[in-house]
Amino acid sequence: MRRHRLALFLLACAVSVSQLATAQEPNPSHEEVAARLFDEGLVRFQRHDYAGAAQAFLTADSLVPNTEALKDAITTALRAQDPMLIARATDRALRRRALNEEEAKAARTALADALKQVASIDVQCAPAPCTMLLDGAAVDATTVYALPGDHAIVSRGEHGMKASAQLSCVAGASYRVTLQLTPADAAKPPPTASKPPARPAARSAPARSTQLAHAAQKPLAPAIFIAGAGATLALAGLTTWSGLEALAARDLHESNPDAYDPAHVRTWQRRTDYLLLGAVVLGLATGAAGLFWVDWGGDRPSPVSIAPHGLGLRADIRF
Repeated sequence: MRRHRLALFLLACAVSVSQLATAQEPNPSHEEVAARLFDEGLVRFQRHDYAGAAQAFLTADSLVPNTEALKDAITTALRAQDPMLIARATDRALRRRALNEEEAKAARTALADALKQVASIDVQCAPAPCTMLLDGAAVDATTVYALPGDHAIVSRGEHGMKASAQLSCVAGASYRVTLQLTPADAAKPPPTASKPPARPAARSAPARSTQLAHAAQKPLAPAIFIAGAGATLALAGLTTWSGLEALAARDLHESNPDAYDPAHVRTWQRRTDYLLLGAVVLGLATGAAGLFWVDWGGDRPSPVSIAPHGLGLRADIRF
């Protein structure tokens, strides 16, 4: 019996010593974790896991900025032919100016090719600071890259403040998303025990019917008006060009009588008249559509604005 108790006592002491040693073991520093990730990247590279190697090099550089790790991330991302990894690695290297002139030129070319296949998202929060999550993964930069499709963006701030948004991305487009942080309990209504509950259905029905009537009266999207305006400008340009050609053909009567052809002049004149008529009709139709059939969103400012950005488009979105 005494031997059994002694064995239990020794076992408890051993467990306590083991737990104490584990608790006193210091957490690894950023430098140690970055070194392990760099070694992991080298191992993955030797195994031809280029995407995993690029991710390891990028994470190591995030912990401890290192030019060699960043260059290795670009090399392995290019071998993996992964547009998201290429965009992340080259963008970070160019922003940091960690490359020489020849390397920077190659990085800009690779970034331009990658941006044709991914969407660029500039995420911000108000008030700052905050942490960002894209599809559940932490974002370590204000500009992130995502594949085409639907993505969830979550922002967390101080004192439990939070905001989220759903974004549908298109390849080659740029987006600027600003998340307005609100307290976690802001959406909860205050208790109203002293008076009966409100009946929102009776008040919201007229508003809903108004929205439905507005949508029925103006069924066209603003993009239709923009397309019509663009086509009108194109026809106006063709009309101008055709008119100039008609004048040039007519002037041959004075400058070069031998080359003058009245039938050729009449052909250009008819073409100019037809183009002018088309431009006028299309312009009037576009204007009427913009006034009577295009839904511009009422008096509320639109939360989405689209503007040219480089060779593509940039959308500014507020939530």
